[in-house]
Amino acid sequence: SRMGFPKALLTYNNALLYQYQAEKLNKICHTVYLSHNSSNFILEGSPFQVIEDQYGQHGPVSGILSSLEFLKQPIFIIPTDTPSLSIEVIKTLLEKRVREQICTVFYNEKSLFYEPLIGIWELAAIPVLKENILHQNYSLQKILRENNIKHIPLTDDYQFTNVNSIEDFKMCIRDSRQTE
Repeated sequence: SRMGFPKALLTYNNALLYQYQAEKLNKICHTVYLSHNSSNFILEGSPFQVIEDQYGQHGPVSGILSSLEFLKQPIFIIPTDTPSLSIEVIKTLLEKRVREQICTVFYNEKSLFYEPLIGIWELAAIPVLKENILHQNYSLQKILRENNIKHIPLTDDYQFTNVNSIEDFKMCIRDSRQTE
């Protein structure tokens, strides 16, 4: 809503932002899906199946739970709006995955916040997420803190920067050109 239109449809490095991010996951995953909170979300010609949130529009917690239930297997998630995220970060998550927890995510020791939208979510998260939605707790930060999640220390927080405005997006494009 801050952009005024879906961020997924921004053009970044000659691709739509959702396609650019999906290509990163295609390098390590057999199948890539898109999670969205609206059945009106249609991407013409997209090869990706959209998983619609089944728990209302309560933010990422709804999308994660809906995806876990739909796929009936652990999920690896990255947000559309973090184009600076590298494939190395994605591989780090795979290497450090803790299957005995509800998820494996990074933690920013500067801000003291988890990065729950870049992670691997296990099937064990389903009852935890359902319970929290039932009690109207939609905060992934609170859920992760309450479940004492072992996390991976974040070393380069720039890669986790969200594009939330046109100005953010322009800066991201400038930065990507400088690192080429």
